[in-house]
Amino acid sequence: MSIRPGPSATPWLPRCLRLFLPCLCLTLLWSWAPAGAQPVPLPYSAAVAERFPPPPTITDTPGLAPGRDSFTSNAEIATWLQALQTHTPAAQRPAVSLWAAGRSSLGSPIWALRIGAVGGGIRPTVLVMAGQHGDEPASTEAVLALARQLAGGALPAVWQQLDVVLVPRVNPDGAAIGSRTSITGQDLNRDHLLLQTPEAAALASMAYALQPLLVVDMHEYRGVGHWLPTLGAESSSDLLYQMATTPQLNGDQHRVSQAWFLNPMVQALQAAGLRSDWYHSNFSHDGIQRVRMGDLHPGLARNAYGLRHCISVLLESRGIGLGRLHLQRRVYSQLVAVSSLLNSAAQHAKALAALRDQAAASTVGRACHGDVTVLAAHRPTQRALPMLDALTGADTLIPVPWEDALQWVPVTQRARPCGYWLSADAEEAVQRLQALGLQVQRLPRTLALRTEAWVERPRPDAQAPALGLLRRADVDLQPQDLIAPAGSWWLSLAQPLAGLAIAALEPDSPGSYFANRVLPALDSVVRVLVMPTP
Repeated sequence: MSIRPGPSATPWLPRCLRLFLPCLCLTLLWSWAPAGAQPVPLPYSAAVAERFPPPPTITDTPGLAPGRDSFTSNAEIATWLQALQTHTPAAQRPAVSLWAAGRSSLGSPIWALRIGAVGGGIRPTVLVMAGQHGDEPASTEAVLALARQLAGGALPAVWQQLDVVLVPRVNPDGAAIGSRTSITGQDLNRDHLLLQTPEAAALASMAYALQPLLVVDMHEYRGVGHWLPTLGAESSSDLLYQMATTPQLNGDQHRVSQAWFLNPMVQALQAAGLRSDWYHSNFSHDGIQRVRMGDLHPGLARNAYGLRHCISVLLESRGIGLGRLHLQRRVYSQLVAVSSLLNSAAQHAKALAALRDQAAASTVGRACHGDVTVLAAHRPTQRALPMLDALTGADTLIPVPWEDALQWVPVTQRARPCGYWLSADAEEAVQRLQALGLQVQRLPRTLALRTEAWVERPRPDAQAPALGLLRRADVDLQPQDLIAPAGSWWLSLAQPLAGLAIAALEPDSPGSYFANRVLPALDSVVRVLVMPTP
């Protein structure tokens, strides 16, 4: 494997010709192909394409049928899942139940399928969801294939010990028009704290009811051209992955996620001839191109579910911009990865349940004690990024400035309060907090509270439009003795989901309810420093 410092210094015109000629030759070959062959155009050199050969097994779903030019429709998903529900459970086959977990903005059902052994009472649950972005089809096709495999008796060690709940398409409206966002223009993957959309609210309700040990969130990443302008190379990974990475996570989550789940998954991918890496994307800062792992934002699905004390894993196959190219391989990589994660969950089910309970109890006990990290940043470092040479398809390692999410740097820390007081007119925020599963109580009488209030510092982008933009406020704290009237609200941090409350109510958090206009005013919430007497 060669090491190269970055883009080639080859003059622009010769390099462009070198990139163009292989594709031109291949295009001529396609034009001479038999009429029924229907070759898929390549967006890069034939040498790069050869690094992603067809998988050893072919997956069958409506959207993967030979000759098909569209992906599985919402109506076909319903038919597919309903057919799985009709079979009779047996010793070698699990019970299957189907329901609508919620409705999209346009009223389309968000289907959920539960697969597990017959009887047995309450069992540990894992949640696998896909299709939050409507332009990432391989994730949905993979979950449909997984549903049929499990319903047919595959992975018995999994469904005999766990209830597996599958949500093949979270964003049916976006998928119908090939849009990344919801029909209202919102990124569902970033709405798991604010709950601005019915789709995210449906998932939050389901997660609170199921209390899953593991959540797998399946996506696709941009698979072509993303790195050519900056690194002169193409992505090499069949699959990118990342666990929950946000402040307030339980201390054992990273260790358990990597040791019990990600390491075995990477080994399974390698055994299947698939390449993988941490999730990453590029950005520019101070004129320097950097490569950054996934965000620390608490409203991202994997982070919000991590704050529920479950193992939360993001999977992204290489797909955006590829259309149907390498589609079978993309689906195969998702299936290999998610099957490994499910096996790990079954293997460690009892230990995971105990760790979740310990994390919840620890969170309850930390109310009024220690510090809380409200805002954190990636840790700058360096690494050699595995890529493919854009011309030859050969493996190459390119040194890059790397922004690490696994060892984040605290930016804003302050004492952890006992809880939060909310004004009587903060009902919209209260409803969303309750939808997350937090306990918020209306005060039956007047209380004297020792609190801290926030004072906002002016911010240049304070008036930025709300749609699709996640804002945060800049604030200072000042002591305040508050007479809280009857009818106002009290949220104690002595509850398991306190991390979600901190992320929502600290105004300088990236998911701040104040900065994103869920709260009517900054003084609608204050930090309570002494636990009130009942």
